[in-house]
Amino acid sequence: MSFMGVMMMETIKISGTKLMNEEREVYLYFDPVEKMWTLDAFVPKYFRKALKQGWTPIREYVYEDGMVCGMTLTAPERAVTIRNIDKKKLSEGQLKNLNVDNE
Repeated sequence: MSFMGVMMMETIKISGTKLMNEEREVYLYFDPVEKMWTLDAFVPKYFRKALKQGWTPIREYVYEDGMVCGMTLTAPERAVTIRNIDKKKLSEGQLKNLNVDNE
């Protein structure tokens, strides 16, 4: 879907009722050959965040009234990192130093 080297975003109209929260989903796929991530998101928080981070939109899903309800975006491999979900624990000495600094 390009026009003279410019990528054009495909728009798909969703007819009928609007998606309920229970119907909204987010999928993240990785293509090891192209080394690209693809995000299919029907939760606005996530497709807006991806847009702000520079992901490339390739498809948008809109309701009949024009409101965007979902997007498909792509990004290079380095765009996603898998992190430890536990926050770093401070040692007793570090906590004591924090308390001393705050006094």
